[in-house]
Amino acid sequence: MCEPQVWGRASNVVRVGHLFFSDQPDAVTLNIAQEKSLSLVINLQDPAEFQWNEKTVGLDYYNIPLFTQDNSLNPRANKQA
Repeated sequence: MCEPQVWGRASNVVRVGHLFFSDQPDAVTLNIAQEKSLSLVINLQDPAEFQWNEKTVGLDYYNIPLFTQDNSLNPRANKQA
């Protein structure tokens, strides 16, 4: 695991092996991810929790919310085109 890095608004980007984890990214964060040759984003939040359209940045994007608004586990996964 690497020391946390700052990529745009995400102030806690951590690498574990070939995976990167972060707090809420912004467009700058995702552009940095592209510059580092990352190609996939998996957002674990409920769509009601984020304010902008992350899938417009150009990375493959999946929204797989771990919990729904009523805090129950959500087993569904949807690829956002």
